[in-house]
Amino acid sequence: MTSSKKMTTLRLKADLPADIDRAAQFLRSGYVVALPTETVYGLAGNIFNTDSIQKIFTAKDRPHFDPLIVHVAEPPGGRPFSASDIEAWIHQGLLSPATAPLIPAITILAQNFWPGPLTLVLPKGARIDDLITAGQSTVAVRCPRHPAFQSVLTGAGVPLAAPSANRFGRISPTTAAHVIDELDGKISAVLDGGPCAVGVESTIVSLVLGETDVELRCLRPGQIGVGAMMAALNAAGILVRDGSRGERPGSVTGPEHLGWNGKNTKETNYLAGPNRLSPDKSGLDSRIPTAYSEPTRNVLDQLSVVTPGLLDSHYAPTKPTLWCDVARHGQDQTTFNRNCVERYLAATEMSLNPALNGNDLMTRVGVLDLRWETRHTDGTKESTETSSQQLTHHAQNFYARLRELDQTPNVQWIVIVFPHTADPDQPEPPISTALRDRITKACGSRVW
Repeated sequence: MTSSKKMTTLRLKADLPADIDRAAQFLRSGYVVALPTETVYGLAGNIFNTDSIQKIFTAKDRPHFDPLIVHVAEPPGGRPFSASDIEAWIHQGLLSPATAPLIPAITILAQNFWPGPLTLVLPKGARIDDLITAGQSTVAVRCPRHPAFQSVLTGAGVPLAAPSANRFGRISPTTAAHVIDELDGKISAVLDGGPCAVGVESTIVSLVLGETDVELRCLRPGQIGVGAMMAALNAAGILVRDGSRGERPGSVTGPEHLGWNGKNTKETNYLAGPNRLSPDKSGLDSRIPTAYSEPTRNVLDQLSVVTPGLLDSHYAPTKPTLWCDVARHGQDQTTFNRNCVERYLAATEMSLNPALNGNDLMTRVGVLDLRWETRHTDGTKESTETSSQQLTHHAQNFYARLRELDQTPNVQWIVIVFPHTADPDQPEPPISTALRDRITKACGSRVW
């Protein structure tokens, strides 16, 4: 007889050594635990325990075509990464021997950006389960910066797979309370390490060896920009080119093409088996819904690798979310007119319910304004150009503010105010590119 008793999710404290040990013990025993990182909270499982990895997919209602990121410990004693560390991963079966020619480039990137919010997509080793990589020949690897995550990695003694600790496609968690909101009763524990310092997911790049250089391709933007990586590699005498220019990172058709109705993500016919995936490249079609549009398949073919966060609709609230691009309406950032929102929503809702008027609608609109605002002594506000410091602050709080609006009872629509395109005359900070990517995915196609 099976029991329907709900699991109790323990809330552990990252500043208590005993709780760090308990989290590590859970992971060694095959359970899953939500851990803090500098980006967002991750749902961690032992990469060498297939049951543990399956628990991640089950708790999140995550489809198996979406791969996981493997998190590794930093070198002992806080020393910088070296080529021998990468070689050890090859010998341990985490990376393929085909990685060897890339070791100089990987080492430079690791020395400059690890521990930190950078994920490298590399040839996978024999010990990496196909469940982790969606049957692909590559694996995504990251060394997180959060001290609590590093302490748990040390205690567990194994690398940990850890996607965001939320339901698939929903708003990423940046506090332990967010994790409880999403996964209470579905996971063993959450380790509370406070709010995440970066607030958006890591940059993901793939490294591909060319005849004379290394190609660096950005698959998901984050706090660390491709320019900084290229500069570090060039300074070390490694010839590198940016293979992501002219592409929009993460452009894959949204969840409606995955049989996803916004409430559950139960898989249909796109698994090669109930829990396993076809490991060969020819099996890609068996891992992707037949409902995928042709443009989606073309994107996947061009990217040659599927990574987390590629869906056009992702990190999304449960409520319809609009992206107000002020520039598209002939206005600059200093003259955003709230009436523009009112007219748009009124036109949309009035077609469904003519009894509604603009005033009724505006009481149900939650606005997330991500522009820089200067408040004058008379109480008026003037929007000016966003600064790097303010962008960092917006990124840190983006998911928390979005979640707050999503949980506000009287809010029916969410409107995000942020420029749709960067200023062509000014270099865009990487965090701005990352923020724009997350807004795009939170809103889906609702950009106006």
